[in-house]
Amino acid sequence: MLTQISSKSFLVERVISLTGFGCPLTTKENHLHATKGSENRHHSCGVWSMASRINHSCISNVRRSFIGDLQIIRATCDIPADTELTFWYKVPTGDHYEMQKGLDHWGFQCKCAICLDSKNTPKKLLKKRNDLLGDLEATLNATNVNTAKAERILNAIGQTYKHPPADVPRLLLREPYARLALIYSEQRNEAKVAAMSLKALESLGFIIKGAELPFSPVEPFRVEKWGIMRDDVISMWVHLWNAYSAFAPHLLPQAADCGKLAYSISVGEDVTFKESYGEQGDLK
Repeated sequence: MLTQISSKSFLVERVISLTGFGCPLTTKENHLHATKGSENRHHSCGVWSMASRINHSCISNVRRSFIGDLQIIRATCDIPADTELTFWYKVPTGDHYEMQKGLDHWGFQCKCAICLDSKNTPKKLLKKRNDLLGDLEATLNATNVNTAKAERILNAIGQTYKHPPADVPRLLLREPYARLALIYSEQRNEAKVAAMSLKALESLGFIIKGAELPFSPVEPFRVEKWGIMRDDVISMWVHLWNAYSAFAPHLLPQAADCGKLAYSISVGEDVTFKESYGEQGDLK
């Protein structure tokens, strides 16, 4: 009898460890901590039987958010009928081997396009990419950032990828482009803010038309494809809103709508968007 109880206890513990979720009291609170660079904290946990059936992919097509014990699953892109729903078990890094260490607990290997591309990229090319990333980090951490040099290094890193970011997102380039957008914002170079924000979104797999100088009179602003939904995607749309207010006011409604949609996907609701980001989306 003791053996039977012990076996059942182990089975229950194993099931909970594989299907349970740690979660914040609200995803809004968690999101705002993340945007300020604070550590995310899970104040609660639970087992959601339907959501636990959703598998992992670095290129996920849904995202989960929490309001108390309510878990909300929202699409992050257009999903064709009969497509499997996926979200992250671990935030993707772009490095297959590093990613796999965090997935061993579940006993499977991620075979998304990002992981397969990382796994199949020749070691010599990976070394070149990592060396360039090291140069880029040193450039961006300098007291007086040489933005032209940083952009040249980013372009060189882009050449180490075989596939376009729309097919295989370049996760390692998101953060450097976002940092450049912030630097150009401090310099009040709004055209560059827009360009770098769009590059950051592009590195996540977004396809956006009609959004960058020089504007085409025949190509309206549109998002052809939504990419990977990280928390700072909202900030990129807010940066775009602020940039457009200076030189492209006709694009303000589109940028605002995209920012609000990204917030809804990430947080689970959009009624607190202005409360979180301000009436005009100003991050400062």
